[in-house]
Amino acid sequence: MNNVQEPSQANSSNQENKDDKAIAVFSYLWILWIAAYILYEKKKSGFNLFHLRQGLGLFIIWIINVILSSFLPATISFILYIAIAVFEIIGIISALKGEQKELPLIGKFINDNLKNFK
Repeated sequence: MNNVQEPSQANSSNQENKDDKAIAVFSYLWILWIAAYILYEKKKSGFNLFHLRQGLGLFIIWIINVILSSFLPATISFILYIAIAVFEIIGIISALKGEQKELPLIGKFINDNLKNFK
């Protein structure tokens, strides 16, 4: 049975997976993005980087909406806030599942424009 891991290795691997998921989830929670980035610096992985980029993109869109909300009709600004919240929930679900799934509609745009972020 070559596929069986020693208990300490299995627990270590499981803990690393939980750590990655925690970093990925924090990436979507506005100010906690900073905590996720600090944790990422200690534990770099492609999974974490992917979710950091997606979360940063949403955070930037949120900041732009805050700035533009004084110029936009309240209804449009409110709809954008709701859309951002929905995208965050989608990102968090993807992170918890261990997936690297781009956000609908804006995920590719975010990845293309933040590809130099490391």
